[in-house]
Amino acid sequence: MPSVQLPSIDIPNSPPCIVCASPNTVPVFEISALPADTIRLWWSRAAARSAPKAKMGLTYCENCGHLFNRYYDNDLVDYEEDYENSQIFSPRFRKYAEELADR
Repeated sequence: MPSVQLPSIDIPNSPPCIVCASPNTVPVFEISALPADTIRLWWSRAAARSAPKAKMGLTYCENCGHLFNRYYDNDLVDYEEDYENSQIFSPRFRKYAEELADR
């Protein structure tokens, strides 16, 4: 039977788990350009489209099961001006909150 040459796959190095420090982590999914700050109300479409972007690399810890972004950079997130973490604009969240209040 003839041998088959498979293309090489570049698998990024995985850092240790940020929860349990285990070195047994596995890259799961990667996106090259995602908005770095997703909890911000942008005042225009142009401003939103020009928002800072960052790489996301979901990594799974085989020891404790934690899933984390190996590229997370806290310096890219600004919790000051225009920060909006409220979920009250979501109809699903409002229904959930109303059901909690009715208990």
